[in-house]
Amino acid sequence: MNDILKRLQELGLKVDRASNLEVKRSIGNNVDSFIPGEWVESNNGRIYVVKQRVPYGSKHGNTTLKQHTSVKQTNDFWDVDGVLDLKMEDIVFLDTETSSLSIGAGALIFLFGCCYFDKEGLEVLQVFIEDPSHETLFLTYIGNTLEKFKCLATYNGKSFDIPVLRSRYILNRIPHELNGFLHIDLLHISRRIWKYDLDSKKLSDIEKNVLQFTRGEEEIPGWLVPQIYQDFVQTGNAEPLKGVFYHNEIDVVSLAGLFLKIENMLSSNQLQGNEPLSLGEIFHRARKYELANEYYKKALEYDSNDVIREKTLVNLAYSLKKQGKLKETCSIWEELAQAENLTACVELAKFHEHKEKDWVSALEWTEKAILISEKLSALRLREELAHRKSRLILKLGKKE
Repeated sequence: MNDILKRLQELGLKVDRASNLEVKRSIGNNVDSFIPGEWVESNNGRIYVVKQRVPYGSKHGNTTLKQHTSVKQTNDFWDVDGVLDLKMEDIVFLDTETSSLSIGAGALIFLFGCCYFDKEGLEVLQVFIEDPSHETLFLTYIGNTLEKFKCLATYNGKSFDIPVLRSRYILNRIPHELNGFLHIDLLHISRRIWKYDLDSKKLSDIEKNVLQFTRGEEEIPGWLVPQIYQDFVQTGNAEPLKGVFYHNEIDVVSLAGLFLKIENMLSSNQLQGNEPLSLGEIFHRARKYELANEYYKKALEYDSNDVIREKTLVNLAYSLKKQGKLKETCSIWEELAQAENLTACVELAKFHEHKEKDWVSALEWTEKAILISEKLSALRLREELAHRKSRLILKLGKKE
């Protein structure tokens, strides 16, 4: 990391650490006047640490916090490779509040929040830096906390929280192992699960529509957080920070609640809306075809519109095809073809030409596909079908 800083300086970039900054602010109400916690002091620096516990049995919206000794579904669902027995205690749910909404070098993390499960419940930890010059102690404390875990869980953390945190370690010349953690980004998984049901996948919308959780009056919008901290640095008045601490606390607890919600969905199969279709697609993408089939078939049991049903059948057929279950696959293609599904007609043409060597049937399905493609103005596919038709005619020894 020193080499990186040296190279940047050689290129003419002025790189300042937070410890080099001088903060001038008037005396105001301190953070410990409004938020219960304790000061941690070391090497002429200090940080404020807040700890809370949410016991098992507590509700967060419609989700009950329960103890899980292991996460059985993780390897199949969360794309976490290399861990055969990941336990809930191995996962830390984290979120950061910064002095800027960008991820540039000027973005200082002033509040780090995380939570994790232990034997008694959900432990919530928040670390606050009142003075940017104490950032070394702040980052060291965070690093010592994270090293107890194997997996990070965030909401858009791959694009924001982790890059910013990594930058702060580099700028302060502090070794870190952030790249060595497994990482579950719940924003990405939420987009996949509820892509057919929700227009917005912001955490606030997931809380409202999935967790059925409503934040209290203390809540402040995320876009206002940087300004509140900047005002605090200038004035020393910590009272408005109460809303920031609350905002951060709910963010991390909601991450844990959302994780449990998804785990419960997978284990209990209590699904709603188009969740079965989405889960089928997730397992399909992970090449877990048997699991994908289960969810696709469950989706077909739901009262869905024609578009969703058609998409589900197409996905199921492709999954079965990957497993070599051609008889079942063709049965689905034939059902779809009756509804003039273009993909089904093309797949049936391929099957009869290459697998069955039934060129007459292959030609019939190709011609039907051409008629449908003309209605849909699928020019490129129509050219491919015309080529297929010519090839089949030659095989049959016929002439136009």
